Amino acid sequence: GINAEYGGGERIQMEHNSDTNQLAKLLLRIEEEKPSSEMIQLIFDILVGGSHSQIKQVLNKSLVRLVNPEAIKILFHFLPYCQLARQLEILCDVGKIINHSLLNLEACRSISLLDNLLDLLPKHKDVLFDKTLYVIKILGKYNIEVKEVKKCFSILKHYYTLGQVKFEFD
Repeated sequence: GINAEYGGGERIQMEHNSDTNQLAKLLLRIEEEKPSSEMIQLIFDILVGGSHSQIKQVLNKSLVRLVNPEAIKILFHFLPYCQLARQLEILCDVGKIINHSLLNLEACRSISLLDNLLDLLPKHKDVLFDKTLYVIKILGKYNIEVKEVKKCFSILKHYYTLGQVKFEFD
């Protein structure tokens, strides 16, 4: 779940997906459905338990551990409300962070992040679709369940029949 401490030492703990979705909706309402850079930064800070801007600088040099993986779901909830460049930045940063260690991959598996990403995939187009597939690929290489494989193939088959996706294997 999400553990966060606010100003007066007040702690909030969110354990369930519905709690995370409610928090995301509340934050969007507060932000008038236009998440500010500061709000996205705050969610990243909660995600990694520190300053995300500093973490971007050390990501290639040292371990960055997900402290509150549920915060990724909030970031993904924000995606449709952000400009394309911000959406790509969020997906890229999340991909780098989760790919940084097995602990991060396991944390994402424990919150069923791959399934959530597969739900987002049909809503994304072009470069955003490709970046979402990149994050799905990272998670899928670590762990994928049969239901997720079926869902993934169903989505890809749909896009393949429309001529919008080409299969490349590496």
